[in-house]
Amino acid sequence: MRSISCPVTPVPSGLMVSPSEVLTRPAEPFDPVLQHQEGTRKRLRVMARVCTERNGYAIAAPQIGWPVRVFLLRLAVAPVPVIFLRGVDLIRWRDEWYAVVLGPTFALLEAKYHEARRVLGLDPDKRVVAKEACLSVPGAVVEVPRASVVVVDFIGIGQDGKVRMLRRVAESMLARIIQHEMDHLDGRLITHYQGKEGSSSGS
Repeated sequence: MRSISCPVTPVPSGLMVSPSEVLTRPAEPFDPVLQHQEGTRKRLRVMARVCTERNGYAIAAPQIGWPVRVFLLRLAVAPVPVIFLRGVDLIRWRDEWYAVVLGPTFALLEAKYHEARRVLGLDPDKRVVAKEACLSVPGAVVEVPRASVVVVDFIGIGQDGKVRMLRRVAESMLARIIQHEMDHLDGRLITHYQGKEGSSSGS
């Protein structure tokens, strides 16, 4: 594993739950210069272990008390196409693989993509409301409006150890999962959407 930056803090061991303060503040930027820092791999494995044990689709670093812009996608359950994984760092926990998304930011959809979607009769700006739960907010189910398609820029680390910037398009369920994890990196939980226009809370 040739990844990621992290502050010099003890390696966390479990899931952080609301109202933990680390879940409500923006995570620190990812610094690829520190990718070989000791403890990084251990933190990734903790994330993977917690996500597997709690049967999640994905997990963000702040959910284990690690305030850095990184999240994992659990490939056993998250609908991640093969093309999305090209150049993406992977980590294994027992018999499961996770895609490591480093320093992600949202990018705007290119004009040609908008046009192609419209030709097919699809709306690239469409927002879909659906119920979401969260590992860090036990028992809560909230209807959250999400974009049906997103573009995310993030850091990939190849087998040669070189850092590359990647851009990937995600649609439907994968787009929702990524937006949920990006909310975590911005210090936002699903409870943020309770009572807001286009959403509602459930049990």
